[in-house]
Amino acid sequence: MRTRLNHDCGRSPASSLHLRRSFAGRRRGTLAWLVGLALVGGCTPSPGPGDDALAVEVGGGAQQIAGEGDAITLAATASGGAAPYLFRWSQESGVDALAEDASLTEATLTTQALVEQGEYAFRIVVTDAEGTREEEWVLIRVGPPGACDSDFCVAIDGPESVDFGDEADFSAFVSTFDDAVITWSVFSGSATLSSATGESTSFEADALDRIVIQAQAVATSGQVATDTHSIEVVPALTVEGLHLSQTDRPVNIPVSAEPQDAGVAFEWSVESGDAEISGETTEEVTVTPRQPGTITLRVSATAAVEGSSEPVTGSRTVSVVAVTDLAPQVVIATDLGDITLELDAEKAPLTTANFLRYVDEGFYDGVTLHRYSCELDFQTLECREPFVIQGGGYEITESGLTLKDPTHDAVQGEQDNGLSNTVNTLSMALAANDPDSATTQFFFNLNPDNTRLDGDFTAFGKVVAGADVLDAIMAMETREDPITGGRPELLVEPVVMTSVRRAEGS
Repeated sequence: MRTRLNHDCGRSPASSLHLRRSFAGRRRGTLAWLVGLALVGGCTPSPGPGDDALAVEVGGGAQQIAGEGDAITLAATASGGAAPYLFRWSQESGVDALAEDASLTEATLTTQALVEQGEYAFRIVVTDAEGTREEEWVLIRVGPPGACDSDFCVAIDGPESVDFGDEADFSAFVSTFDDAVITWSVFSGSATLSSATGESTSFEADALDRIVIQAQAVATSGQVATDTHSIEVVPALTVEGLHLSQTDRPVNIPVSAEPQDAGVAFEWSVESGDAEISGETTEEVTVTPRQPGTITLRVSATAAVEGSSEPVTGSRTVSVVAVTDLAPQVVIATDLGDITLELDAEKAPLTTANFLRYVDEGFYDGVTLHRYSCELDFQTLECREPFVIQGGGYEITESGLTLKDPTHDAVQGEQDNGLSNTVNTLSMALAANDPDSATTQFFFNLNPDNTRLDGDFTAFGKVVAGADVLDAIMAMETREDPITGGRPELLVEPVVMTSVRRAEGS
């Protein structure tokens, strides 16, 4: 409950009660709202006439600890003032944790799972029958999953394995809003830590090993907590992660491991898809697809650890995208009609394999064609000539267009494959003109002069049916696009790709 000042004790403004909100950046860029009460001046608070004034409390207090993946229930109570009370919750910082159907006008609020570590701030505003308003804030610090089950603890967040030659990074989460000193050490195994104190540390994985890292936290109150974290240094595998092949035609996939003198034993297996493999225990497997589609392989490398009877194992997944012929077709279904694409797997095998893998996984279902870009008349700012229609990266959500994160690494560009960015061809979009940054977004070329994009953007297919859908999109209204500096290129009503599938037999 809030304490009210007896204003007969000192008349200066410095004797009043202030709500202090200080702001600080936290890990992952989360804005933290630190909420507290500060009494200014030398006057001692006394109950005075405000005992029956409206007051708000939240169960668990204004500062709470949680683990990544937890859902939190916040229960507010109101007293004093004039009943009945109107409650209103809001989230003020952190990754959105309010469900679309969440009731924000009840005394109790249950969040969705808190999906990222960092700090989240929630506010409850209570209005009584006379219109008096009071509010309280709750700041939740979120650490690793299941981070802490006691009043004071420390939890290490870090990988369970690291490839030989890479760097392993660790951070420590402490379940306190006060200062704490964190000390790092190697509990077992051999590693040289980059730092012995602070919120984080790391080491370079220079030998196959099992290593246990320890963090000790000492609070200003003198409380002490420790945590340990085990990590394996495993063989580092080098293997091409994406391949294209025709059905019933074998493709050889080699792999190598570091360190080379570790006596590595290899093992290949098919995780999904229809294919035969041979050479399952060698450094080069042969894969023969039986049906068109995406085949997922896993290759593992197991090596002994000096001084231990238990070996360590590193693994990678590899995709083989199988096509019936080198001109596979894909159908994009939209509310405006279907667009049929013919891809050139001969001249753009890697780009075609990347696109088809996302198609096979259903990634594009529900994703939009969101951008129509024109060459503008600089005097009238009207469209002079069409440029491109772009899509493949955004979904429509309650908050508007939301980027759908790619599920695979970017692929190497094939800009010099001999295909040109002519009208109605299909090309991959890039990030900051990085030629090797193509993931999911693509564009349709609409202008004969787009051949100037050759050498920078990979063309890998063409529209063979449904060009009228592109014409319909070019007639749609656009608005300013903040991503491209405010140019009027975002479709006011993005076109949803309801499904994207291979044509039968492709």
